[in-house]
Amino acid sequence: MNIAISLDDVHHDNGPLLVVPGSHVQGIVDLPEAEQHRGKDWREHVSTTLTYTVGDEQVSKLVADAGKTPMVGPAGTITAFHPSIVHSSSNNLSDDRRALLLITYNRVDNAPVQPNRPEFLVSRDSTPVVPAPDGRLALAVHGR
Repeated sequence: MNIAISLDDVHHDNGPLLVVPGSHVQGIVDLPEAEQHRGKDWREHVSTTLTYTVGDEQVSKLVADAGKTPMVGPAGTITAFHPSIVHSSSNNLSDDRRALLLITYNRVDNAPVQPNRPEFLVSRDSTPVVPAPDGRLALAVHGR
């Protein structure tokens, strides 16, 4: 589960996150051969030339079938989306900043085995979230 929290107002001109509705139900989209064998430098996951990029032809077909939806809203807007949904950010055509805090939740039994990104991008702590006695969710603390 990806959670995007808008730190700034996001509007159509400042590069909103775009998603292709329903594309996650198709599973992981096959990547073009050229995209499958790129380097392992963590910076490729946060640069303008990302490591995993769906090909233009595939994106065009998906958008023709389902359209695309911009995730816009005031600062503080929370958008939750499946990590396999085809998504991208459009270009910022304004003078306004568009910053997001992106949090990815993962099943404990699906924790990265050999993360190649630094701790500040991929935490090594896979402590589960569990219900507290009063019904609230709380992080389990090791040793308790």
